[in-house]
Amino acid sequence: MRLGLPVTFDPERVVAGASFPCGWNSGCPVRIGPLPRAATRVVWCEEEPCDIFHMRNTSADAGVVACDVVRLQEVFATDPLGPDGGPSTPVRRRIDPVSGRVREVVMSRVGLEPVFVPRIPDVTEDDGWVLTYVYDASTGQSDVMILSARDSAGNPVAARHPPSRSPFGCHGSWLPDEAPAPGGWFPS
Repeated sequence: MRLGLPVTFDPERVVAGASFPCGWNSGCPVRIGPLPRAATRVVWCEEEPCDIFHMRNTSADAGVVACDVVRLQEVFATDPLGPDGGPSTPVRRRIDPVSGRVREVVMSRVGLEPVFVPRIPDVTEDDGWVLTYVYDASTGQSDVMILSARDSAGNPVAARHPPSRSPFGCHGSWLPDEAPAPGGWFPS
């Protein structure tokens, strides 16, 4: 996946006195370019300006690429040090390189960056589970969701309910203290 976004790097901003070299360029459209493994060129699809970050999952079905990302309407527009374009929104983008259309669906469950857990060492990229924390604002509950990597859009394989809410963060890692016991966190 290749992205062209309205956040532009401009070292001249620092020369002119800004403390950060990136800025918002509203004249720059978002360009998304799904790149199949055997492709020789990128097919660009354009949409209205926004910022996309924290890509969480991507899959393809019949040539249409589904990509779960977090979207902001703009970034660095008034605050040169951080997101300032309203709330971040988790969305699923459906990108059709044949028609050039990008459709967006707002996702209702808010989750942290997922991590892949292989079923056994040295497996194919989808032979295992995807783990992520999710938060339900209507209940105030966080859950650890365990999804089949081969069917991440399907129902969870299992869910675990921590005793308290897990706060949002980013760039998390799952590091086991020890191997899980049989019948522990992972389905067999």
